[in-house]
Amino acid sequence: MSLDYFGGWIGLFAILAVVIGIVVRLLKRVPFVNLPEIQASVKVIAKTTEVSKGASEYIDTFYYISFLFPDGSRHNFNVDINTYNIAVENEMGILTYKKSGNKLMFFKFQPE
Repeated sequence: MSLDYFGGWIGLFAILAVVIGIVVRLLKRVPFVNLPEIQASVKVIAKTTEVSKGASEYIDTFYYISFLFPDGSRHNFNVDINTYNIAVENEMGILTYKKSGNKLMFFKFQPE
């Protein structure tokens, strides 16, 4: 099978980039696998986006929500677009997340 089947070297590079991206995302979740989920009553204090253009023509948009916890601490979570769209600033709700050291991983936000 020649490289022309994949669209040449560029196609092969694109496939490798996608596979590496998937592996990296999975490895980021490994430290959180066996940790218990934590629930907290929180307040949405801010919503922000970050637009990133990599080496390719694709543009990625990352969505973040900042939550105020009962102890007064504030934490930002990277969330999916659906969660971003349903959350409203100053809204109270139940946040489900996991914590590993200083790292936090978002799971779910349910408005009250």
